[in-house]
Amino acid sequence: MNNGKISSASEIFLSNIGGLNRQAREIFEARVCEVSLYAETLAGELSPLLFDGLSLGEALSVIGRLDLRGEEEQTDSLIDASCYFKTLSSFDRAELSRQLVFRLSSLGNRLSLGELYATGADGSSVCYVRNALSDEAFDVFSQQNELSVGYVGSFDEAARAVRDGEYGYCILPLEEAGGVRSRRIMNMLRELSLKIVAVTPVFGYDGSADMKYALVSQGLCEPTLSGDDELYVDLLLSLGDSSAMSGLLTGCEALGFLHTRSSQSVTPSGEAFTSLVLRADGGRLTELILYLTLFYEGFELIGVYKNLE
Repeated sequence: MNNGKISSASEIFLSNIGGLNRQAREIFEARVCEVSLYAETLAGELSPLLFDGLSLGEALSVIGRLDLRGEEEQTDSLIDASCYFKTLSSFDRAELSRQLVFRLSSLGNRLSLGELYATGADGSSVCYVRNALSDEAFDVFSQQNELSVGYVGSFDEAARAVRDGEYGYCILPLEEAGGVRSRRIMNMLRELSLKIVAVTPVFGYDGSADMKYALVSQGLCEPTLSGDDELYVDLLLSLGDSSAMSGLLTGCEALGFLHTRSSQSVTPSGEAFTSLVLRADGGRLTELILYLTLFYEGFELIGVYKNLE
């Protein structure tokens, strides 16, 4: 009612929506403040451990990383997170990761890819199985770096030559005909702990092929982006169900990383995993890595690159 007069249905509807919006906004603001305060506390525990030389994963383990995933494990951590983290939505988790990177940075811990993972490679040598398509891929990759080249007899030989340090890089076909990820190559990268540092499409000199080839090394490398360059992140995941994948992707999107493709693979031992590719849409890589490290134990970062199209 309004001054003794009954409002119209549309006025009542708009009034209710306005009230709901105000209430939702207040709840959201309170939640962000709560997450921010928790990030500050968590950063205070992590910072001295990182200064002491522990890796991020080691530091999280010390303060009770399993608690962050809501698992039942008792630790001596100052933070009792086992119940609190069960209440966090995917958006809350993304915001916590963003806030935690900011808090750690303000305490002097500026996380970067090089501090989180082994990076770099001997940038002067590359090997591959020679054919028309791999030659085309080499032509593209050699425009970015001056590379001496050697030829090998198989993909396994190429990958092991990089693993053993005989070459800095190898070139491998990342996709089979039709754009399907090669299970054989993905298993090989996983087993030998190799990383994708660049990807290029190849079409064959007659235009009949449409595949992608990868430049692979022992360590990751965050590329320098300019102009219209787009950053891609390649992950291998072992998740129990589709709801876990849905929550993960929601958090990634909240951090500015969009899902571009995924495929399922099985290792020779029968272990199932998902190959997931994300494209950065304004997101920061360190925030994504921290988010995955905090909340998803079964992941492996297998590539960071720009698509050399």
